[in-house]
Amino acid sequence: MSEEFPQPQVDIPIPKLPIKRFIISFLGILAVGFVGAVFLSNVSKNTSEPSQQTIQENTVTPEELGYTLRADFEEGVFPDAWKGSYEIVNLERALAVSPDAEKGTYAAKFTVASGDLIKGKSRAELAWDNHNAEGVEELYLWNVKIPENYQDVPLIAKDGRPNWQVIGQWHDQPDVTKGETWDSYPAHSPSLALNYGFLTQNDPEYKRIIASGIGDSIVGFSPDYDNQPMISVTYGTPPQPIALYPIQKGVWNTVTAHVLWSQTEKGFAEVSINGMSVTGGKHFGVNKYNAASAYFKFGLYRHEDIPYTNSIFYDNVRIERVKQNQ
Repeated sequence: MSEEFPQPQVDIPIPKLPIKRFIISFLGILAVGFVGAVFLSNVSKNTSEPSQQTIQENTVTPEELGYTLRADFEEGVFPDAWKGSYEIVNLERALAVSPDAEKGTYAAKFTVASGDLIKGKSRAELAWDNHNAEGVEELYLWNVKIPENYQDVPLIAKDGRPNWQVIGQWHDQPDVTKGETWDSYPAHSPSLALNYGFLTQNDPEYKRIIASGIGDSIVGFSPDYDNQPMISVTYGTPPQPIALYPIQKGVWNTVTAHVLWSQTEKGFAEVSINGMSVTGGKHFGVNKYNAASAYFKFGLYRHEDIPYTNSIFYDNVRIERVKQNQ
């Protein structure tokens, strides 16, 4: 077991979510960045287990259908409201706040500041393992908002690496039934991820992407974006960029990810934002590295050298199982 995290005292109400307790440990993220990273296939690896784990249980078995997670944050996030795992440097980096809720009174606010590092990675994320076996089909639904005061960065950092900012991802883990452990398990990029970025006409990397034509195969790509906040989608094993979608700061966006998990080409994902299929329908291909489940992580995970303190908001996080394994 990895080292314990500091546990500051935070006075936050406890929700009555329909969950018990089970133990999760999982690999840190191998992030795929926004447009620069997406097109250059640059990644940042974290091959160690996360520094913080919580004991948790899930009453829903893999064979059951219907909602397996509902989190509206109406009764807080910590210390006991969120029953999943988390990776944050301070419990105050994930708070239930008002009046920023999309629905109800509260939403979850995730904040990352310069120096907020967990084993060298800058993040504030919650995680949930839904035990998605081969052939399981699921819907992941949530609302996300990038605030108007979010400070943006160029696509490429000064060190030449992408300024990646991941806001939602599904990640693999060892298959314990085959004796796999975190000590020997190889690092992989998440097989499905949503990333945030900001496109301007004067960004050198955006200019290079336009000139090269490498963005032409990406659903939603355009050479005409300027001062435009964007969400990108990457998919596969290894992941490839499949979609871009322009958003507006200060506005709630409704995200739906429809996924069938498979180690074969029968696997697919379709991501919709605000009712529009940004992936242009189902995108088929392998989305599991092994038979173990892909756990869902949401919040903010970014390049460790981004100097700004930024926050994003999540609300109404739900997971619905629509088909059990075949």
